[in-house]
Amino acid sequence: MKGGELFVNCLKQLDNEYRSVIGVDFFGYKPDQDVSNLDFLTLHDFVPKNKLKLAYEKTDICVVPSFFDISPNTVYEAMAFGKIVVASKVGGIPEIINSVDNGFLFDPRNINDLVDTLSKAIELVLSGESDKMRKNAQKRIFSMANPKENMNKRLALIDKHFI
Repeated sequence: MKGGELFVNCLKQLDNEYRSVIGVDFFGYKPDQDVSNLDFLTLHDFVPKNKLKLAYEKTDICVVPSFFDISPNTVYEAMAFGKIVVASKVGGIPEIINSVDNGFLFDPRNINDLVDTLSKAIELVLSGESDKMRKNAQKRIFSMANPKENMNKRLALIDKHFI
């Protein structure tokens, strides 16, 4: 939801070549501006987890245009599903993505940066060369957000400092 208007403005500026081959599903946000000319854009209300899972399964790119965010679940989920993530360089997002090999980051104060970054992500998918980034993203998120490993690290920390 945060940064929704930025994303809509980006979609309006995308090259017609990309606009003709993409479909965009926007969940949980209704733009303030008229989007009737964006025939590739479908707006959805918030959806239950099972429907969101289906959306992740059918998509290639997940865009997180936040102006602020600490550690958004959307980034974790998209990476776990092996999706190409295009996200703002804010809060903890750069730490989650960690490398240009795992996803794309853009400056949310610069719409041209978002347009360029999203265009690169679309180009990567269209080229058929996105598998490496998808696998890197999954490997990264599973290594940093492994519940069992995280629990063991926290227990070791508690044991070291409190027992």
